[in-house]
Amino acid sequence: MKTVNKAKETGKASVSDVCSSFGIKRDAYYKHQKRQTKRESVAAQVVDLVKEERRDQPRVGTRKLLKALKHCFEIENIKVGRDCLFDILRLHNMLITKRKASCKTTNSYHHFHKYNNLVKDVKVTRPNQVWVSDISVPQLSGVRDEGRPLATSLQERVANHRKRRKSKAYVVSVTEKVP
Repeated sequence: MKTVNKAKETGKASVSDVCSSFGIKRDAYYKHQKRQTKRESVAAQVVDLVKEERRDQPRVGTRKLLKALKHCFEIENIKVGRDCLFDILRLHNMLITKRKASCKTTNSYHHFHKYNNLVKDVKVTRPNQVWVSDISVPQLSGVRDEGRPLATSLQERVANHRKRRKSKAYVVSVTEKVP
């Protein structure tokens, strides 16, 4: 079809001559042009509606956009499904990229006492020379214990245990005595 368009623009050959050389009918060429212009106008309408919706919700995904704009598509008499919407947004670089999932495991900026690193300058030369103890509470969202989030419940239990036992996490080296 691109070749037919070029031949038509340059005037070197007629549309019927080029179409017959490719084995297609002239009617098929014009139908293709009509379908292409219709697709482009539908894509332009969809892009306008998506831009309008994304002013309010900039990171909304394609599937949610389809649900939100379904009523507008019916009013405008636009037939666009999920795959077509994905293709249109991909063509116009409007797909939302996934953000990198990150997990914060350590919070060093808290108001609790921070113990010094006792093994910073110790040279470890054999197994079991240094033992390290740590209490880490996993963050479990969605899991509940007695109506409270489980992570909160575990944190309270660990804190209560440490209060009752008056325990602290110690770093013990074989060369040093336990206090």
